[in-house]
Amino acid sequence: MRLAGIDLGTNSALLLVAQAKGESVIPLLEEERETRIGEGLTQKRRLTAGAMERTLGVLSQFKGKARRLGSERFCLAGTSALRDAQNREEFLKLLKERLDMELSILSPQEEAELSFRGGVCGLEGCGSQVLLADIGGGSTEIVQGENGEVGKWKSLPLGAVRLTEEFVHSDPISQRDLEGLNEEILRRLQGVSSDFSAKGVLVGVGGTITTLAAMDMGMGDYDPGPIHGYRLSFSSVSSIFDRLRASTLSQRKRMAGLAPKRAEIISAGMAICLHLMRAVFRGEMLVSSRGLRWGLVLRELENL
Repeated sequence: MRLAGIDLGTNSALLLVAQAKGESVIPLLEEERETRIGEGLTQKRRLTAGAMERTLGVLSQFKGKARRLGSERFCLAGTSALRDAQNREEFLKLLKERLDMELSILSPQEEAELSFRGGVCGLEGCGSQVLLADIGGGSTEIVQGENGEVGKWKSLPLGAVRLTEEFVHSDPISQRDLEGLNEEILRRLQGVSSDFSAKGVLVGVGGTITTLAAMDMGMGDYDPGPIHGYRLSFSSVSSIFDRLRASTLSQRKRMAGLAPKRAEIISAGMAICLHLMRAVFRGEMLVSSRGLRWGLVLRELENL
């Protein structure tokens, strides 16, 4: 059987078309597109018409590609932006009318559990105990698991898009903006070190994390192969952040490993990563190029 998992996040839409073979999932196509459906949501609590149109266009393309590859089922899920948007029903109606697609809006717990399941899939070197961090556009999920089973989880309103819109109003980022950004992250991370065990490998999921790995590798065209299982040190994250905070948007758009459309929000996402690694006392992060879309496919196969 072939099926497609689509993760509609605050900043990006991610597609996985996969072939189920026994208990294994073989990826046939993976694609990420920045749709920024959560644009302006922080201030107005509503999805804009432009953001909805961009997103519908990308989802239409995803559906066509998945169909051409023989996908029989679609698992489409939305996260933080659609949980927060007061007019989400308007988007869901357009999605059904135009594309004949239905979307499930995940609860924070569902998002955490599916991100964990997908994030550790096929990831060597993480061991039996894992602390997974999924830094998204609107929220960050922290999940503690052992032997593939989720134990504790927490969802925080810390996301690269959310924090950029709230705190980053200068280019390059000013000291004042940086202080406000750091204060908010530290406030939200209070208690994380005591809530989660110091044991286990830290696994990082999401566009901020994979971008950090790509930048650390000096990668030209993005390739999930070498990203999956890449070990990213705290010193590398700190060094890249220092370079980014001193650069303008146009300079960031030309940096190797950084997709131009992510250049506007990467500093906020990276600040979350830095403070989180400090909060959980980890000097290294094992990067996963997988995540929620993989979790959706795995859950669908399990329920067949």
